[in-house]
Amino acid sequence: MKLKELVEIANKVYGDGWNVAQYLENPDGGHGDDLAKFIAIELSETFESDASDQDQLDEAYKVMNTARHSLNAVCHAFQRAIQKPIEELSKKRELSAEKAFSEADLPPVASSGSGWEQDGEYWSRRLLLESEEEDQPSRKGNFGVQFEKGTDKVIDSWTDFG
Repeated sequence: MKLKELVEIANKVYGDGWNVAQYLENPDGGHGDDLAKFIAIELSETFESDASDQDQLDEAYKVMNTARHSLNAVCHAFQRAIQKPIEELSKKRELSAEKAFSEADLPPVASSGSGWEQDGEYWSRRLLLESEEEDQPSRKGNFGVQFEKGTDKVIDSWTDFG
């Protein structure tokens, strides 16, 4: 198997509109696609002209698969970096919402949901209110807060006893 044949296999499925083979022919050319260049360089550097076709395919697969794993690891690192501030804000908001709930002037609450329902800047919790009269059923209600966008500052709170 020739190097051009290996590159053509990659070129057929490479979806960015650039030609991997262009980098094989001119690695220093300004074709504008560094990933295509990377593929061409990796295939070129690992090519063994005296190896069998199967060995060439196996090596090309191994090299591209290793690169894929490395790229996946980088993507996951960025994903975690994006997620971390969101998780930190959520924890701060939970503390602020719990504080607003504990300071709210509510009638006696028989029970409250264990968690907060979240809809962007609006968080709410279901409540079960004790009946003022023994022969009356408990009433369901909600307690909610609104946060200032992007912060843990509560700018509004409300109760709804349907």
